[in-house]
Amino acid sequence: MLAIISVLCATTTGQVACPTVISELTPCANFVTKLSPNPSPRCCDGVRDIVAMVKSQADRQAVCSCAKSVLSTLPNYDLNQIPKLGTTCGLSITLPPIYPNTDCSKVVMEALSLRDEREQ
Repeated sequence: MLAIISVLCATTTGQVACPTVISELTPCANFVTKLSPNPSPRCCDGVRDIVAMVKSQADRQAVCSCAKSVLSTLPNYDLNQIPKLGTTCGLSITLPPIYPNTDCSKVVMEALSLRDEREQ
């Protein structure tokens, strides 16, 4: 979903790489633009993978910055869809909304203990 948001692979600096975020989240584009009422299984797998990679505040900021950049290129993305990805994908996390004016230095992802609710 164009890197729709978030977070990627740890690099030697410990930050998630934007190309990873893009690759993992591109399948979420239809959901965030409301072309699909639910995220695809590939989208949810990407969200799950990214959440598992986020280990620090620097990772969260990197994912946010990447997502913010990519989302700005999406026509008609719904600002309210990103926070829904965690629960809609069956994860017990709260993803922050990503607005054009979001300050990525203050982004917090709550409950980053990746508990997959489908396994319960």
